[in-house]
Amino acid sequence: MGWPCSIPSAAGNRQAPRIPGYANTSSPAATARLFPRSSAEVEKTGLWITDIEILRLHYAETLKHWYDRFQANRDKAAALYDERFCRMWEFYLAGSEAAFRHQGHMVFQMQLTRRQEAVPFTRDYMTNWEHARKGVRRTAA
Repeated sequence: MGWPCSIPSAAGNRQAPRIPGYANTSSPAATARLFPRSSAEVEKTGLWITDIEILRLHYAETLKHWYDRFQANRDKAAALYDERFCRMWEFYLAGSEAAFRHQGHMVFQMQLTRRQEAVPFTRDYMTNWEHARKGVRRTAA
């Protein structure tokens, strides 16, 4: 079984307001394609979309954690880069969290494989792998 890959794609249920300079950041959301366009591109490759996960408020929480961790290490980032970088990164993380939390933004993760049967029917293999990696023992239900 080949290991599947995921392609994140940002989408929302309405057009987000444009913020000058925001689309010029090197963010995944700034360059991501909407789901219908992404799936059309995948079809051209001959790959199979074997799973799709939609992250909504979960991704807002992810961005909040990234923001908090950045703040805890801000001095190190400023020493590596500069204050301008830190302000831009703070703006990106805070603005992205707000967009996911209040403007209906979401991320699609598409699992792609070369063969339709390359992954099991359910997502159990993902949680089983996570548990095995963390050393968690599962008990029979």
